[in-house]
Amino acid sequence: MGLTVEENMKLKTDTVKKIIMVVDDDPIIRTIICSIIKRSRPGIDLIECENGEEAYNKMNEGIDLIFTDNNMPKVSGLEFIRKIKADEEYLNIPVVMVSVEDRDEYKFIGKELGVAGWVVKPFQNNQISEYINRFI
Repeated sequence: MGLTVEENMKLKTDTVKKIIMVVDDDPIIRTIICSIIKRSRPGIDLIECENGEEAYNKMNEGIDLIFTDNNMPKVSGLEFIRKIKADEEYLNIPVVMVSVEDRDEYKFIGKELGVAGWVVKPFQNNQISEYINRFI
């Protein structure tokens, strides 16, 4: 007996390659986050960027989830989020801020911009994994 329409759609959805973007000017932090992602979800494609400007230029690559720092040269994380959330094509991509910034004013701005979550550095591996499980 063949698959139902629902089973067929789930199979197609499950086999579609997922892409996570990691944006941080610190290569060590990028490596740590990417390692957590690879352990959590083997086979995920990763796009690594050093700042918001580079990340925005790579946004046409079908991203499913973004982890971004805030304090970066050229374009900050909040400015990067402001730019992508202004574009209807990227509006629904979940963005998680991973930053040393833990002041309420930054979190408020992030929430206003549509940030889906906030992880304060230093972080525990499970904090990153929780967002991967929630959005991928």
